[in-house]
Amino acid sequence: MNIRFLRCFTQLLLATVMVAATASYAADDEVEQGVIEETGLRYWEWHAGGVLFRLTQRLPDQTTV
Repeated sequence: MNIRFLRCFTQLLLATVMVAATASYAADDEVEQGVIEETGLRYWEWHAGGVLFRLTQRLPDQTTV
């Protein structure tokens, strides 16, 4: 197996576990949005039942393939 496959599989597995662990709370709570002042990047954050899930925008030059 190559590194790209393992990385993709690991990310997919982690996302699946996070969705499964938080699915029961998703209907009751809202997603907060904001901007990180230091960087100007947007974020989306959801937390409930002791779980925090945060997505942060990445600039094109921060993304590697």
